[in-house]
Amino acid sequence: MLNESGDYSRLSGEVSFKTPLSSSSYFEADLKYYKEINPPDKIKKAKLDECIYFKAAITTVEGVYISYSNGKLPFDLIDNEIYQLGFKYNF
Repeated sequence: MLNESGDYSRLSGEVSFKTPLSSSSYFEADLKYYKEINPPDKIKKAKLDECIYFKAAITTVEGVYISYSNGKLPFDLIDNEIYQLGFKYNF
């Protein structure tokens, strides 16, 4: 492991977008960005100092969705590319 425990700051930002496609469906997109400020050299060499994550989805008011995501979040070790088809329900 990297065995680094020093303190350093993280810069982060997020941009989200949602627009109707029809009266019962939407297109949604989300982009997240994380950048470690002055991390230890081991973190930089392991390419763990910057993370970009993108997700796009088509959702319906009935709860059915299809989505695509790519990238990684902090503490993820590898980039992931994920396709999903599912149903969600809000209580």
